[in-house]
Amino acid sequence: MKFRKYLPDFGYRTCVLASRVLGRLDDDQERGVYRPAEPALLYRALLGRTLPANPRHRNSPRGGRLLDGTRLEPVRDLLLEWVMIPDLQILWLPSAVGLGLRVIRRAKVDVIVSSSGPNTNHLVGASLSRLTGTPLVADFRDGWLFEPLKPYLRRNRFRRMVDGHLERWVVSQAAAVITVSNHLTDYFRQSYDMPQSRALTIPNGHDSDDWRDIRPAPRDGYKLRLVHLGAFSRSGATRDPRPFLQALTLLPRDLRAKLEVLLIGNIADAEMRAVADLALTDIVQVLPPVSRVQSFGYQLSADVLLLIVGPDRSVATSKLYEYLYARRPILAIGHPGAAAC
Repeated sequence: MKFRKYLPDFGYRTCVLASRVLGRLDDDQERGVYRPAEPALLYRALLGRTLPANPRHRNSPRGGRLLDGTRLEPVRDLLLEWVMIPDLQILWLPSAVGLGLRVIRRAKVDVIVSSSGPNTNHLVGASLSRLTGTPLVADFRDGWLFEPLKPYLRRNRFRRMVDGHLERWVVSQAAAVITVSNHLTDYFRQSYDMPQSRALTIPNGHDSDDWRDIRPAPRDGYKLRLVHLGAFSRSGATRDPRPFLQALTLLPRDLRAKLEVLLIGNIADAEMRAVADLALTDIVQVLPPVSRVQSFGYQLSADVLLLIVGPDRSVATSKLYEYLYARRPILAIGHPGAAAC
């Protein structure tokens, strides 16, 4: 959405090839948004995340996965690790390439930009580039093989081999690769012998327009509020909140009474159990995902914003830039890396 918003300032007219899994908007056509048919929508809903209550509302929160906690959960996880390669969105590829070809020819597209995750987007972009000869810019918001978000890409040799071939093919088709951190850019330069002109860093940032008319969320003014937005282990294989939670147990009772901690997002069952097992339910509230607008309100209501990063060097989450714009003190727990810079 941000590429589409700001590229026209630099003389680019944009067409957007997007998924239909979260629904369509009435003005898609006039905005230049194209959504290919997805015959596997049901499978994506079962294997992936549940749809928001209003799938046509771009700010609607996304819930957990439908099979979480059921007997079919292990089957789903096996499919995601061994069959849906590189990710669940591979079911989108045939129709996306078909519609993309028509859009490229009709709109006389000069440049293709693919952005991940999911990494299937790069396969779509590379396929379209190969079929039409249109230059591809591959935008990696996260690493594919380098410090991957999916845990099985860190341990499964078969998956690393297959995904490695796919990543190499995408890079070979790309006229340029852009990433959000120098660590990730250096990986592409060194792994694929890319010159600096083909592998570039464009850091994350914030958009001040998003914060217009945002008001702080309601709160108890007598307690120090500490807020964390987003998932931990569900969005980063090495992100673990338990050391922070264990540290809370060391606080004297009088300080605990003056503190409230809000963990807002897709919190894993094991993390929720840790809150209960450590007897922290009196000060730690686990809240479901909220819309982006609501998340800004929670950030503005915080006395301290919590940032937890693992040992991965390339992590420079966009949440950090929102935190900085909110102008609240940040408690950062983690290792030196892109976020520290």
